[in-house]
Amino acid sequence: MSRQPALNAQTVREVLGSRPTAYGLELARLAIAEALRMAVYEKATGHISSRPLLVGGRPLADWIGAETFAEVLRRAVPDEVLVRVPEGD
Repeated sequence: MSRQPALNAQTVREVLGSRPTAYGLELARLAIAEALRMAVYEKATGHISSRPLLVGGRPLADWIGAETFAEVLRRAVPDEVLVRVPEGD
């Protein structure tokens, strides 16, 4: 995904208020980008946390939508890359 994902307007209002500042939005975008990097890392390594990735106390998918979240993961780490080699004795 070459552009930044659109933020969910309801989540923005609930977390940042009805009139969010440009600074607040930029901080949210940076936190979302970091959470996405963590999600990609978890998928690539196979070490997926049992806890949801949170941004501002809300699940990442609340900010960008589950469809967008899934698309980012699919594009960043295709499933073909994730073929696991069985562990030996």
